Amino acid sequence: MDLNIRKSQPGDFYFLEKLENESFPLFQQSSRKSIKHSLDSAFQEVLIVESKACKKVTSVGALTLFKYKRALRIYSIAVVAEYRNA
Repeated sequence: MDLNIRKSQPGDFYFLEKLENESFPLFQQSSRKSIKHSLDSAFQEVLIVESKACKKVTSVGALTLFKYKRALRIYSIAVVAEYRNA
């Protein structure tokens, strides 16, 4: 599987919201406001994992990092259901 990791863009919001809803129970899901904050924050970085299969690029996962002065914290990581255990 050919994967690419890139910084998120504002257009990734709907993918991130869908991924959040599919991946986590309701009590653990980030709100729409929280997702938007993550995309806009200088303190956080959201990375998108893309798969290049059959000449089509598809977003298959995401990772949210909290950036501290001397550390990184993985806040959230999720993969689209059909790509888990692949």
